[in-house]
Amino acid sequence: MEKLTFALGPSTDQISITKRSIKALHTVLRLTDTSDVNPDLQDVVLIAVDTENTNKIIKNNSLENINSQIGFAVFDTRDLLTLKNINIPTYNFATGTSQYHARVSYQYIFGNSVKLCKKILIRAIIPKSRRIIFVGHDVKQDLRALFSLDPEFWKSISDNIVGVFDTQRIAHDIQQNSLLADGIYEEAGYSLYGLLKHFDCPFRNLHCAGNDAHFTLRLLLVLAIHSVQDMGQLIEHVAAVIELQRIAYAALPAPKPIPSDIDITGIQKLRRAERNYQSRHRNSKVVKTVRAERAKKRAEAFRSLIAESDDLLSRIVEFRGFYMCDKPHRDDTKDEEDKGS
Repeated sequence: MEKLTFALGPSTDQISITKRSIKALHTVLRLTDTSDVNPDLQDVVLIAVDTENTNKIIKNNSLENINSQIGFAVFDTRDLLTLKNINIPTYNFATGTSQYHARVSYQYIFGNSVKLCKKILIRAIIPKSRRIIFVGHDVKQDLRALFSLDPEFWKSISDNIVGVFDTQRIAHDIQQNSLLADGIYEEAGYSLYGLLKHFDCPFRNLHCAGNDAHFTLRLLLVLAIHSVQDMGQLIEHVAAVIELQRIAYAALPAPKPIPSDIDITGIQKLRRAERNYQSRHRNSKVVKTVRAERAKKRAEAFRSLIAESDDLLSRIVEFRGFYMCDKPHRDDTKDEEDKGS
């Protein structure tokens, strides 16, 4: 596993992403024998991070005066020792206009979004005396944004940061190593939405920073389980596997009611933007499949409409026939006699 390089500013391209992360992931989540492994991979805290309006955060080195978000989700691997009451604490911070924060608060699933984001609030989430591995989906830009907000703090704890798990890269590595069927992730497009949907992992309201961080962490647990090839390894660590599955597939909180002061058109725009984003990140196979499914649905709807129309037409004909039969006919013979007289 590679360490992060904390060269901030223009040279943040030096931030490296973990290589050979699948084996490291199994070790961190105790899905393999940990008696002879790198001690840096034991007793770590996984911290998933996601940002919204990332480029402006990096440009300003601040969240102030812009509509932006930063979200965190935390998984303490120490809890795997007891396998009791394991959860994923999740946080969402947002800055910007009141209308923007109202939309964010409605979208955020796991509690209340905090409107003000101060350095002290972020520092309170990060454990100072534990090893840390960051988690994200295509995470480089998110990390650049995070480190730009408080560079001195991150430099001060850089020795505690072991590396990064990028779920997009891990999914790609699993595919490349043929650990699962060919094409299984390519069809999902390697997007967070596509992979969550592929594994039937519960999710809702993506593109909210706290939600994305939480669901990325869930996806990491799912990828860890599904990438274990050795059945004996699964059986040996079955208790951990069952608990990780429970966490990854746990039911979501009930949707929040839409506040009366919120701009519903803004939410609709966000949902349209999300659908557009999802469509742009699908590959050609997925696009063909989706289009075929839509064409099939349209054909079924058309056939149903034709059937309903035929049924309605037959009823009209039947009704008119009944009406005409029931109405007294004119006696044309009597009319002729009346004319003759």
